Amino acid sequence: MSGRKGQKKRRTEKGPWKLGRNDPCSCGSGLKFKKCCLPKVISPAPQRIMASKDGQVWKEAPPELYAKAMRVFEEKRRKEQERVARFGQIRPQISMVWQGQRWVVVRNRLFYKEADKWKYFSDFLRDYAPRGAWP
Repeated sequence: MSGRKGQKKRRTEKGPWKLGRNDPCSCGSGLKFKKCCLPKVISPAPQRIMASKDGQVWKEAPPELYAKAMRVFEEKRRKEQERVARFGQIRPQISMVWQGQRWVVVRNRLFYKEADKWKYFSDFLRDYAPRGAWP
């Protein structure tokens, strides 16, 4: 820092090994390095290789696997559209049966009880909603 408060010391000429993203590009275009030559310097990501359970290795997914994945994603998208059409833009219910117990997530809390006690979500609500909320 120089003698004045708040002023930064100016850098002298840098070699190419100290070129920063916001410094003028060394090619002389007048643009910042990040807008001019940085994209050329960054190498592309290495190509991913996929492997299956049976030990086969591919550079690209086989067409039948790709088609199956597209069907699964399309089915998931269709189910989500149906859920939104039926219930509106609300969070989906998170509930599952595991080891004979029904687990339900509400906000950041996890509740569980024997699976036969909560057959429907309304059964869960009857146990956990405030008593004044039900008629």
